[in-house]
Amino acid sequence: MLNIKSKRTSTGFDIFFRGKRYPLSYEKGHWGKIPEDLKETLQRNLTLLSTIHLPLLFREEKISYDMGFPIFETFIYQNMVYNIPKFTGQKTTEAIKNFMNIEFEYQNYDFEIPQCSFTPENKVIIPFSFSKEQILSLALCNEIGIDATLVNIEDSKLNIQGDFFKQGFSIEHIENKTGLLKNDLGFGLGYKNMESCLLLSTYLINKNAKLILHDNKQENNNINFDDEGFICYPSFDKSNQSLLQHDSMIKILTDNKCGVSSFVGPLSDIGIVKVLKHRYPNLAKFAQLKNDKDKFRILSKTNEGDYRRDEHLLSFYLDYKNGEKGGLINEFKKKFLKEAVDREDELIKSYLSIRSADSIPKDMKKEVLSIFKEAL
Repeated sequence: MLNIKSKRTSTGFDIFFRGKRYPLSYEKGHWGKIPEDLKETLQRNLTLLSTIHLPLLFREEKISYDMGFPIFETFIYQNMVYNIPKFTGQKTTEAIKNFMNIEFEYQNYDFEIPQCSFTPENKVIIPFSFSKEQILSLALCNEIGIDATLVNIEDSKLNIQGDFFKQGFSIEHIENKTGLLKNDLGFGLGYKNMESCLLLSTYLINKNAKLILHDNKQENNNINFDDEGFICYPSFDKSNQSLLQHDSMIKILTDNKCGVSSFVGPLSDIGIVKVLKHRYPNLAKFAQLKNDKDKFRILSKTNEGDYRRDEHLLSFYLDYKNGEKGGLINEFKKKFLKEAVDREDELIKSYLSIRSADSIPKDMKKEVLSIFKEAL
């Protein structure tokens, strides 16, 4: 049996597992402003979220917590089940059977729904680590006049790029050592958006904000099936289905005052890059990818069946048409140019069109979609 303990601190809480401490700490002064019932709810649910994979990893049949029942256990459990086909490295049927047989023990099943008294304003919170999706979300907020707070959630301080601060931005930080409970097989990797949803609920209150903006994009809904016929998501945690769950979680935590949305939901990776480069070049430079062959799966030996292959095919083709030069372009021309030419119309329709905009808030949808249409 595994034993998990957690203890509240002045800046957050610590998780204890097998004699080691894994702290989660907000910046000074932030945690103290949060209502006690919300602190308790976050501690319970984040502790479960950070450790739910451990019985599978250590092949144990029971895990015991020194805390009460976490109200979002069902969402956390489902998220773990959908991640099993992608991450475990073993047969899905065997892994799911092992997971279903795990006993989760809590001290009690008493809980309170947090009560929050604040009035949200036209402000958003963006979990921020310089991804292109996050930078585009920030750029859109600037253009349509929405105040955005950027929060980095990592186990170490973010290495701030270049002259980012000179453009008038600031980044707040949550030190999250619970991430060290993850492992190389990836059991604990598929919950970043759910984790940030819970962690950033405190910023909604302290900043009087109304939304958390996540990076759910078009490709995250492109399901396929593993060898045993189980559904595989590129990232279930970043799918539209999860976005709805995360929105429900925040509504519960904030008495229906706030929610979770995604500006980039209608776009593919290529669409995001194109909007950034053409509309926001001063910010696009912070999201540049290294010129690394391993990042482009179409040029790797294992590209067949990869859900990113066709998108990378179009990306190289567009760079080729724009006159880009270099070794990677030469390799693309030799191996894939004919295929790209033959499939040009199909690829453009698939990856440079605007898909469902349900992830964008209704009161912002018209402005955001207008920007996308102009840029694409």
